[in-house]
Amino acid sequence: MSNQTITTFRMLPQEVVNQILDYQTDYTILCSMRDVCPEFNNIVDNYHRYQVLTTLDLGWNQIGNVGAKHLSDALRHNTTITTLHLGWNQAGDVDAQHLSDVIKHNTTITTLDLRWNEIGDAGVQYLADALRYNTVIIILSSCISYLHLHFFIWVLITMNLQRNQIGDVGAQHPGDALQHNMTLATLDLASNKIENVAAQHLSDILEHNTTLTTLNLEENELDEDVERRINELIERNQRLKKT
Repeated sequence: MSNQTITTFRMLPQEVVNQILDYQTDYTILCSMRDVCPEFNNIVDNYHRYQVLTTLDLGWNQIGNVGAKHLSDALRHNTTITTLHLGWNQAGDVDAQHLSDVIKHNTTITTLDLRWNEIGDAGVQYLADALRYNTVIIILSSCISYLHLHFFIWVLITMNLQRNQIGDVGAQHPGDALQHNMTLATLDLASNKIENVAAQHLSDILEHNTTLTTLNLEENELDEDVERRINELIERNQRLKKT
């Protein structure tokens, strides 16, 4: 019987590990190779591609509910990715619920692209509720001899929900969230069967929200008066941003 040497993955030289990782997708590295054990985390954290991974593009992947859950868990405390593309994935309300956890807890992602999915009223409500947390929160805490401020900043700036199934009721949820959110600057709700009730609601919210500078409502069913008023308010916000 010949002698056999069994080598575990953790015993491989870093350069060999890097070659193995070179053949893995970003999704596999992020969702399957991290948080397995501290040693694996150290290996992945030292991998050059992971260190510079700021954009995660998973469009056209049909990741499904399970994949969305894995992604949510992996991104909860990730500090490198700033842009997440999940368009054309047939993502529904359950997927939106998983992703809302990312919005609540991740402090780095600024762009979330969910265009051309199947997110409906319930799903967009999950996302809108998460946006309530995704804002600049100032917590005043006291110590024995002095007071100091802790700033916890959630900075989601862009959300693209183009061509989903939000509808007139669902479109009111992002509007409600904008009452509390002070960071979201771009919201794309094009082609979502939105009518005047939701559009008027958005207009009312924009009377007080001065942060949103881009709102895409193309290919919806809006009266000219409502659309004109929304455009006026967006232009006002754009002017305020320049001052």
